[in-house]
Amino acid sequence: MQMNGYDNSIPSNVQNEDWLISPAYDLSATAYPLLSFWSRTTFNGPPLQLKISTNYTGTGDPSLATWTDLNGRFPQQTSDTWTLSSNINLSAFKQAGVYIAWVYHSSNDDGARWTLDDITIDNSPTPPPPTIAASTGNIEFFFAAAGATTTKQFTVLGNDLAGGGGINVSSSDGSFLVSKDNASFAAAVNFTEAAANNIPQTVYVQFAPAQNNKNFTGTVTVSTAGAADTAVAVKGTSIDPAKTLEVVNWNMEWFSTPDPTLGPVNKALQRQNAQTIINSIGADLYALVEVVDTAALGNIVRTMPGYNYIICNYGSHGNPFEAGASPMNVLQKEAFVYKTSVFSNIDTTSLLSVGINTAADLSNPDYNYWSSGRYPFMMTADVTLDGVTKRIHFVAVHAKANTSPTATAYARRKSGADDLHAYLNTTFPNDNIVILGDFNDDLDSTITDGISPRLSSYKTFTDDAASFYSPTLVGLSLTGKKSTVSYNDVIDHVLVSNEMQPFYMGASAAVLTDVTSLVTNYGNTTSDHYPVFTRYAFDAALLPVSLVNFTANRDGNTVKLSWTSSEEINSSVYIIQRSADGTSFANIGTVTAKGIASGYAFTDFSPLTGSNFYRLKPVDKDGKFVYSKVVKINFALQPGIRISPNPASSYLYINLENVSSAVNLQLIDLNGKLVRQEAISQGISNKTLSLSGIAKGIYTIKLITREKVATQKLVIQ
Repeated sequence: MQMNGYDNSIPSNVQNEDWLISPAYDLSATAYPLLSFWSRTTFNGPPLQLKISTNYTGTGDPSLATWTDLNGRFPQQTSDTWTLSSNINLSAFKQAGVYIAWVYHSSNDDGARWTLDDITIDNSPTPPPPTIAASTGNIEFFFAAAGATTTKQFTVLGNDLAGGGGINVSSSDGSFLVSKDNASFAAAVNFTEAAANNIPQTVYVQFAPAQNNKNFTGTVTVSTAGAADTAVAVKGTSIDPAKTLEVVNWNMEWFSTPDPTLGPVNKALQRQNAQTIINSIGADLYALVEVVDTAALGNIVRTMPGYNYIICNYGSHGNPFEAGASPMNVLQKEAFVYKTSVFSNIDTTSLLSVGINTAADLSNPDYNYWSSGRYPFMMTADVTLDGVTKRIHFVAVHAKANTSPTATAYARRKSGADDLHAYLNTTFPNDNIVILGDFNDDLDSTITDGISPRLSSYKTFTDDAASFYSPTLVGLSLTGKKSTVSYNDVIDHVLVSNEMQPFYMGASAAVLTDVTSLVTNYGNTTSDHYPVFTRYAFDAALLPVSLVNFTANRDGNTVKLSWTSSEEINSSVYIIQRSADGTSFANIGTVTAKGIASGYAFTDFSPLTGSNFYRLKPVDKDGKFVYSKVVKINFALQPGIRISPNPASSYLYINLENVSSAVNLQLIDLNGKLVRQEAISQGISNKTLSLSGIAKGIYTIKLITREKVATQKLVIQ
């Protein structure tokens, strides 16, 4: 059975809702009713939903019945691979008149194609294997002073628990303690099998730092017998927030739109939840996208003493000179909410436009690339942290989505990213820049189906490792995180210029999935995206070693790296890292820090053929680090020859190195006369040359390739 929202007669995706509802099942006499099915998905679009009901009548509108969500264990977006969802335990519904439904939604923007097959319910004599899940994969505590505490919570759910051990929750670090009642905290707690089997339980985590001016990380592990452990990463800081810049970017999903068919249905509840979440985070800067209701955002900011906001006056198809233009009050807009004590001398502008809301802009290619007028919105400000001020450009982006046809959408988004990259490198080549928002694509590989190879539409940025660095690519995408409720990818990203990179506080990037504990049914009532968090500092005492310079130079068949530090406070070691693509780095060596401002050198004796990207990871004794800028050197190995023996008499054995083309091999005497010539086909690396008939003496062997001419002396005796 297949579901999709594509209408061939248009052709385009259309808004669609489908229910595949089973016949009524009588599960009352079963031991362990276990649901299994195969499914497959391709093209971009929302995931399938699996639901179960005990009061559906079997006919009529299913929304009039009560449906409980089940974990369908569906395959990843666009994977196009048959996936078995098995052992879904229906024991909680052992009665007559049970209906199971697969529910599908598409929109005018996107619609996946879902295929289902081999749907079965087995009456198993034994229970399925146990599973456990946590409501979040990470908890970010922000700030607590030494001696103080702050608490957050998440839920754990164990299904089909067995063995009597229940669920154990333990912390790896004494700065983070756990509790079942939010009163008594310890390194570990246990929920009995009777209390936790198929029943969500709340776990409270307390951050209690014993030392100031330090970042803390740990892991809370959820375990049960017979199932793989689930880990929740926990972070906190005791560094005074006046010394750091905390930044959040968040897609608010059609925030408070007047259109009842877009975004969460209950607009008043969405506004209330957004206020709860923003106030709980307490960041210095929020870059927000999909803000529709300007007044509603203003009402939230007025509950935040010491904050102000600014919002752009344009959006997709909002240019009044475009036929059928949308009014401003229904457009998704970009906005900044900022702390006035930190940000001053503020300027804002749209990027890449030739005139916002003008007739001329309609013929601007970037109008099309940036979702028909949803240009990047830049706020430039003086940012002051603990008396130190830096001028920074913050660029909020809401890129072209994967609307149908998706290949066209990908091309538009990529062209927009290419133009933004060129504009920033040309206009602000030496400035502090932070690009953040909804990129509508991942940076490690594209989420758009049908693109081969699956290169990110932001490849122009990720290839330019010497100019830009992404904390969210390194810290989130490449570690398997996701920034949306439905998809297993990070599409809400942050890019910083190489000038801004030294101020990024290493490993601070986080997807704030723990905000789901603050509101009910987050994905349906608040947003389909999670907030993304990064932290920065200007104080050298809060950051690892400050580097004055970092260079790479070729020296024969090696690369010499050199750098100088301006100060080394609590410094420990320099880790040297190398990459072939500027994204995935590996350690290739270490140099111990001297503890004082010093010069350093390191030699890479085995550089890669082609591009070599290098960066330093200076690590302090307390584990703090921040990556250096990236330097690049192209190491095309030189074609060469090795001959033996030398001197020679009867035969000469020739080994060709780093030769990728056909070779013309010449033997030349001291008078410059060509004595012997051999043509060697492409791909041959070894050649035997007879010296019969060649007089004794000194000769030159010349190797002529497409790339280069190489020579070597030879003595024949």
